[in-house]
Amino acid sequence: MAVVHRTRSEEIALGMTLLGLLFSSILYGISLSQTYTYYKRFPKDPLSTKLMVIIMTIFNTASVVLVSHAFWYYFVTTGPFGRYIWSVDFRSILLFLLNPMFRSLNV
Repeated sequence: MAVVHRTRSEEIALGMTLLGLLFSSILYGISLSQTYTYYKRFPKDPLSTKLMVIIMTIFNTASVVLVSHAFWYYFVTTGPFGRYIWSVDFRSILLFLLNPMFRSLNV
């Protein structure tokens, strides 16, 4: 097995990536629980509200999958640290599209 040598700054960045993945996975689990509870408690809410909740859940799921892919690439396959991969770019586009949806809720 090949040994990968990383600089200290790369190790710190990867450590922060690990913490980010753990934290986002915890929040994702809480989000799924809230989605389930919402559909059980408010079955008579308008269809538009229900669609917004399911769209947010789909976007959250996609975001966690894309971050997990990047994590796998950098940690397991030990890809080059300075190279961006498609999942990071796609997640940025996803968040760019998701941000106006959150701002339009007026909650």
